Amino acid sequence: MDWREFVESMSHVEQVLKNDPAEAYISMDFNTRDHYRHVIEKISKNCDFSEVDVAIKTLELAKESAE
Repeated sequence: MDWREFVESMSHVEQVLKNDPAEAYISMDFNTRDHYRHVIEKISKNCDFSEVDVAIKTLELAKESAE
């Protein structure tokens, strides 16, 4: 099994970000998606929200901005 596929299939953040309304996240290459996941991890470590909560809020803000 490809470790990249494994990482993305097991990541809860990945599952949230795949719901990007513009589908920009899905079209990114692995390294860029991985960078996004690491940024979310870093933000989460510096606040009281889980990584999944940060990812959900990110999508909410993206949706609001698109409107």
